[in-house]
Amino acid sequence: MKLNKKIGSLILAGLLLVLVVFLFPSLESEPAPPAATPEPVREAYWIRAFGSQQKLLEGHLDVCLVGDSLTQYWVAEGRPIVDLQFRNLNVANLGIAADRTENILYRIQHLNFDSAKPDVFVLLAGTNNLAKTPPDSPEDTAAGVKAILDAMEKKSPRSEVVLISILPNGNDPESELRKDIQKTNALISQFANSRVHYIDVHDRFLKEDGTWKSNLTVDKTHLSVHGYDILGIELIKAIDAILREKRD
Repeated sequence: MKLNKKIGSLILAGLLLVLVVFLFPSLESEPAPPAATPEPVREAYWIRAFGSQQKLLEGHLDVCLVGDSLTQYWVAEGRPIVDLQFRNLNVANLGIAADRTENILYRIQHLNFDSAKPDVFVLLAGTNNLAKTPPDSPEDTAAGVKAILDAMEKKSPRSEVVLISILPNGNDPESELRKDIQKTNALISQFANSRVHYIDVHDRFLKEDGTWKSNLTVDKTHLSVHGYDILGIELIKAIDAILREKRD
């Protein structure tokens, strides 16, 4: 009798399993959105820029700047600020103009950080995902940022990260792009933890009416020298705090 009950229970369990599989054929996790799926840019300018970046990672780095044009142009527009505020630090700039999160993710996954072992990564990414046509959603863009953070941790586990809020893009505070930036910033701010340090500088570049402070931008998207000054002041505070704690 007990044997029959046991057999009956096994049969019932098997039927339930079949039913679950039939009703829910895809219990696997959803595939990552394009913004969180590594993808190179198949253009000559990008291939050249990416190809030159491994040389920047030879030897220990204090700071590794990672991002798109806002990071790349730090070398040009922001050069006086970089020289002044980072003068005592070994810094590499891994910015490439027009990069979206998926392109940055590809680069981080394929670069070797064994020699550089940056004390601090600085990540500023996502505006190109939100500005493209059609745009990525704030949720997908945030997933791309999270994928980059995870890749950084995997490639250089001892590194900490300063994650910068996405900066204003365009001059209309009521545009969908501006609203999506705010939504994305709210999402990526939640990635802050003992290793990831989020700094919100978005409003530092805006007047009370939500338009750009004209002396801080060259085109309502990219920063002027004065804009990089503002960004650098906030950034160096966070970096100094991390380095002091690491070296105490």
